Amino acid sequence: MVPHEDVDPAWALERAAAVRRFEADVLVIDPWNEMDHVRPSDMNLTEYTGFAIKQFKKFARKHRVHLIVVAHPAKLQRSRETGRYPTPSLYDISDSAHWANKPDIGVVIHRESLGPDGTTTIKVAKARYCGVIGSPGEVTGLRWNREATRYERKETDDA
Repeated sequence: MVPHEDVDPAWALERAAAVRRFEADVLVIDPWNEMDHVRPSDMNLTEYTGFAIKQFKKFARKHRVHLIVVAHPAKLQRSRETGRYPTPSLYDISDSAHWANKPDIGVVIHRESLGPDGTTTIKVAKARYCGVIGSPGEVTGLRWNREATRYERKETDDA
């Protein structure tokens, strides 16, 4: 949904209360970077981001929904040796280290390149409750299958 008005975290959570009506299990806020962030004058960006994440977690617990916030990294520096961008970490997300510290789960999706030979790595960088909701790890060499609408392992010539 693309609203015709300014969107901030409070606006999103007010409308997200519809999860009850639709019996949703998952709510996705995408992307954090496109929201309008008008923070109180007595709150710096790090405090504001931490406050917003706390509100998201509170909402998710209250409504028993898995809430996903998509947040993009700040501009990464391309390697001079390889010409590639490094795989970002949760600390590379714009606005605050709280994106690494506060979430229960942190997932990084990194595309090596945009071309047809590009592969994707999906990394669970953080899992607060290991054994209950998963554990850290990564899967590399994935390709997006547009027809199946999912990532699949890249086929190799060795097969």
